[in-house]
Amino acid sequence: LTPGGPTAVTWEVLRGAGHQLSDPEGIISARRLTAQDGHLRGPDQADQVIGAAAARIVARNPGPAALDLALAGIGFVQAAADDLALTAALDATPGLGRASESEDRVVWQVQVEGIEIDDREVDAASRLHVVSDGVATALAPGPGSRIELDLAAGPAGRTLVLAERSAKGWHASLDGVALNSISQDWAQTFELPAQGGHLEVWYERPWVFWSIQAVVWLLACLVALPTRRYARPGAER
Repeated sequence: LTPGGPTAVTWEVLRGAGHQLSDPEGIISARRLTAQDGHLRGPDQADQVIGAAAARIVARNPGPAALDLALAGIGFVQAAADDLALTAALDATPGLGRASESEDRVVWQVQVEGIEIDDREVDAASRLHVVSDGVATALAPGPGSRIELDLAAGPAGRTLVLAERSAKGWHASLDGVALNSISQDWAQTFELPAQGGHLEVWYERPWVFWSIQAVVWLLACLVALPTRRYARPGAER
C-alpha cells in the first residue's frame, strides 16, 4: 500500500520476487483493453475485491478485509514506515500482524486463523482453498501454474477455489476425472466430490492447442501433395 494523496492510497499486488525487468507490462496493459473499441476498461471483479479490502483498511472499518486478502492468496501487506496513519490502520486490522519492520517499511502477515466474520472463515492465506459451508481451508499448492497434491475426503457440496481470475484455460481433475468449472465470484472455482484422491490443476493455453492442430494439418497437407518424378539420365522411360 502506497499513499496516493491526503485521503487516497494506491494498492499493488506483487507475485513471487516482485517486479522483474522481464515483467510483461505491455501484455498486462493490453489485457485491460476491450476488443470492440480499444478503450481501457474499468477494473474487473478481482481488482474490485482487493481495492475494497484496501479501502476498508485505510478507513479503519476493515470488516472481512483480511479474509478477502487470504482467499486471494495474499500473505503479506507492506507499507512505508513513515506513514503513521496508514501503519496505525494496518495495526488495527484484525487478521494482520506485524512480521518485520525497518527504517523504510513495515510488513504485516495475513493471519486469519480463528477469525469469523459474516459466517465466513478462512484458516490461512493460500492460492488454493477448499470451501465448504462458508469455511475455506487452505491447501499448499506450491509455485507454478500446475498443481498436484493429495486431497482428503470431505462433505458433499464443497468447492475448490483457485486465487486466479476465472478463465477457460484452467482445468482440474481428481484421480483423472475432470472437475466441473463453475462461475462463482471472480476466482477460478471447481466442484468437488465428497471423496478424496489425487488432485491436479493446470492451465492450458487455448492458442497452444490450436497451433499444434494447425501444424499437424499443414504437415498432413504437405504429405498428401503429389510429387513429380524425374527420370534419371540414361534410365528407361
